[in-house]
Amino acid sequence: MSRKKAIEKFDVYNLEYEYWNRKASLNGGYYCETYLKKANIICNRNGSFKYYIEALSIMRLLAEEGSHPIKIEAYIGKFTKKEALKVSDYADRLLIHAYVRHPKKSYRYTRKRLKFLSKINSKICISIIFSAERKFMGRWFTKNDHRKAEEIFLKKINKHHKKLNFDGFTYYNYSNFKKAITHYNRKNRNTENTYIKNEY
Repeated sequence: MSRKKAIEKFDVYNLEYEYWNRKASLNGGYYCETYLKKANIICNRNGSFKYYIEALSIMRLLAEEGSHPIKIEAYIGKFTKKEALKVSDYADRLLIHAYVRHPKKSYRYTRKRLKFLSKINSKICISIIFSAERKFMGRWFTKNDHRKAEEIFLKKINKHHKKLNFDGFTYYNYSNFKKAITHYNRKNRNTENTYIKNEY
């Protein structure tokens, strides 16, 4: 609120809270002990989801306070159709992970969750997260252009989920991704600059 120039202001509020993580949400778990008990919320998945929705609703209120437009995005892992419908009331964009070793497995890994989102006919934007960690696609990115991974996924999503409001890809995490594509570019003597876009 203190910044005067639009370029200095936040454009997105992001929530990463894994309410579906059973261990973290039960008694003794990180979410239970750090957040749920302090908010007088029962320590289980339902309680954790309630906390998640409350956090999104507060973010929405904060976003509407100022004149500068701010989008709300949320990372979401395992969810039900009912949960996705509730989340879409508050979030503008969902980040769904496809943590696999090869892009050919990425659509299959996300298919069930994308099907849920197709059925609720929400206008919410969907972004797929590829992990550049070495245990996931990091090694693949050192040998292949990352845009090839995107093309493989897009071919499937365009065929099976035309109703979805697809909004590109997100890469986790920046340092691993930069290292992988730098290695690929050097190996292939590719001098083209690669920029990571994450905008609406």
